[in-house]
Amino acid sequence: MDVLVMGAGALGGYFGGRLAEAGHRVTFVARGAQLQALRQRGLKIESPAGNLEIPKVHAIADPAECAHADIVLFLVKAFDVDAAAKMLGSCLSPTTAVVTLQNGVSAPSRLGEIIGHDRVIPGVAFIPAEVRSPGVVRHNAPLQ
Repeated sequence: MDVLVMGAGALGGYFGGRLAEAGHRVTFVARGAQLQALRQRGLKIESPAGNLEIPKVHAIADPAECAHADIVLFLVKAFDVDAAAKMLGSCLSPTTAVVTLQNGVSAPSRLGEIIGHDRVIPGVAFIPAEVRSPGVVRHNAPLQ
């Protein structure tokens, strides 16, 4: 499966890393120091559920660089929903599902207004995680 992780911070890094570990093709959309670290050193996950190092990941700054995604994990900050949703166009096919896991109850409807409500899957994630340093995600509890 081709997965685009829109927002490769703590949650995007964790879930994207675990999907890559399971054999899926994952593209991470990031910016700044996180993007540079992913490109240069890959992704490292520290977790009581098992550590993971992926020395080479596909990391991009613009989702327009992604030709296709079967699923998008949409994990941007709530204030970035509209701008980030408008950037997804080129990677969405008629069957692409977009799973949103942001804080705030308005994110799925705002996302749906831009990309179509029929493709949005609202989700909830209860996972304590943080970016310890660029390219390093720390998952802080044994639950996943």
